[in-house]
Amino acid sequence: MDIKNDLESLRGLAARESQPAPQVSTCPPIWPSLIAQTEPGAALIEKNGDGRVLRGLAERMRARMERGLANYGMPLRAHNGREALADCQEEVLDALAYAEQARQEGRADHALVNELFALAYKLEKMRMEAADK
Repeated sequence: MDIKNDLESLRGLAARESQPAPQVSTCPPIWPSLIAQTEPGAALIEKNGDGRVLRGLAERMRARMERGLANYGMPLRAHNGREALADCQEEVLDALAYAEQARQEGRADHALVNELFALAYKLEKMRMEAADK
């Protein structure tokens, strides 16, 4: 393995895929609508049912929303000048690597890794199809 060449390849990939900072958008913020899906009466609760887990998820979502506000000075919104699928894929790839780490450490199973791998594959396919249009 040639670490120097690998690092140069990663830097080149990052440079090709870099995106601008988010721009101001008049669309509604993203996080509140997602958080609302964890509240009583929402379809997500009807489907999954475990209110304790959903309350924990809502807390993590609120923390992510606050972190985004602190980092970018504005909430995440649609039509912000960034390629949402590219951002999503980057985050899923990170999640895939962390899930594999957890699997190797005995804290997660293959199913989680496989689900994230399938999602990463789907996002790559969507991005390729969009680029072909």
